[in-house]
Amino acid sequence: MTSVAFLANGKAVSGGTNGMVYLWEDRNCAKAVDVHGRGHAVHTIKVDGNRIFSGGRDNNICELDADLNKVGSPKPVGSCPRAIDCKDNNLLVGSRDGKIQEMAGGNCKVLMESHCDGEVWGLAVNPANPDIVVTTGDDNYIRAWNIRERKCIS
Repeated sequence: MTSVAFLANGKAVSGGTNGMVYLWEDRNCAKAVDVHGRGHAVHTIKVDGNRIFSGGRDNNICELDADLNKVGSPKPVGSCPRAIDCKDNNLLVGSRDGKIQEMAGGNCKVLMESHCDGEVWGLAVNPANPDIVVTTGDDNYIRAWNIRERKCIS
């Protein structure tokens, strides 16, 4: 199992490395559903009321109801979702490529970017324009950031 969350009724849901989502009653598996497909591990689960959101290695967010019935179609996020949270009726998704995206309806907006493997190895402030910072990371990229606008500019 790679992720777990509780429903309001005390039952638990978990995601597995096999792409399945499981519903648990006490210590017993009550139901299992193939959500992301074989070879596409479930990396994150978020419960919001009676809605379950799972993010898998297939780069999709899938919605389920409290009985593990699929709701709607998978929502692609471009990279493997690693964390999900809810804000109002929108989803906030942190993905493997270092982006934090807000999903509202069918639209997906990037709120923040970073280096995709997570570590920043170097940082320099532009002496001619202190609002611009350049970083390098373990993803072998050099990125320029506008820190006033809080966004990657190249």
